[in-house]
Amino acid sequence: MPAYNKVVIQVPNQISSKVHSERGLLAVGAVNEWNLMVGQALEASLVPFFERYFDNVEIQLGGNQEECDDCSLIVRPRVEDILVSAVMMQAEITLKMDIFDSLNRPLFTFSAIGESSFFGVDRIGIGLVSLWVPLVSTVLGESVISHSAEAAFNNAYKKLGVKIEKELHNGKLARVWLPKELQRKQAYGRYEYAAERTAKHKGCNLTSDGLQLSKKSGYVEYYNAYCWGQDVFQIRCEYGNCAARSTDMIVERM
Repeated sequence: MPAYNKVVIQVPNQISSKVHSERGLLAVGAVNEWNLMVGQALEASLVPFFERYFDNVEIQLGGNQEECDDCSLIVRPRVEDILVSAVMMQAEITLKMDIFDSLNRPLFTFSAIGESSFFGVDRIGIGLVSLWVPLVSTVLGESVISHSAEAAFNNAYKKLGVKIEKELHNGKLARVWLPKELQRKQAYGRYEYAAERTAKHKGCNLTSDGLQLSKKSGYVEYYNAYCWGQDVFQIRCEYGNCAARSTDMIVERM
């Protein structure tokens, strides 16, 4: 993704504070019980995961889940389901990522089920994200339980990563996603139509790519073009004649 495509991850309080027993899935042994703080684990791992695919990632905890002024995409994560085997110490976690545009319109959902191996020995995909699953427990083998949940999380992230990479190459994400200020343009330049023609000649698709008037002085206007697969470049127009300029001539970025 181009650096000017900012991704905001909005994590509501009910997700951040989630423990697996809230869903009635508390794993209970003969005299032992434990709570996995899956919300904390999810919160800590989201940014490192998405920074593998997007240069500009920001996390917002709690508060209102709504439009985003300066971002291109909004991600709202969910821990859909958690299962922990009290006998084999296996963990299974269902992660879902709901994706919205900057105007809070739903676009698509990524989901994956992550599983750990017996006793958490085979920690699948370790190193994919920085992850530690906090645990409150009375059981002596709490590290096994935590590692099993960690393996399940990493396995889910690994599967999600495959799906995201596919969409980035030739799927739904393979385009520019515009921030709100470009989707709801308040002002247009005198030579904007001519600037659009110049952008199209440079390979831009203005049904999804963006053009922003950044500066004007008399009969001269400068536009910044945000086009998929290209660095931001500037278009200079004077008396209706427009020409693209190199990327180091940018007046300002989004």
